[in-house]
Amino acid sequence: MPCSHINQVWVKMLIVFILVVQLSVASPKVPGGIMATFTLLLNQLGLPLDAVGMLMVANVFCVNLDAALGMVIRDLDLMDIAL
Repeated sequence: MPCSHINQVWVKMLIVFILVVQLSVASPKVPGGIMATFTLLLNQLGLPLDAVGMLMVANVFCVNLDAALGMVIRDLDLMDIAL
């Protein structure tokens, strides 16, 4: 019996992966547009709406951190080229 449960989990994860890829491609290209589509997916998976809100806040933090690190790395790369 445990093997069938593990197989069901992998099938569910594969379905979620396929849906995430499709939603990423089909989401509107506006700031925060992906959040509306992922809210539907995460709600369908059974996550409470409070958890979805926390994921949105974490996403904003990660996007801002990514932008800041990208600027620092770009400047360091330009300094390396100049030297």
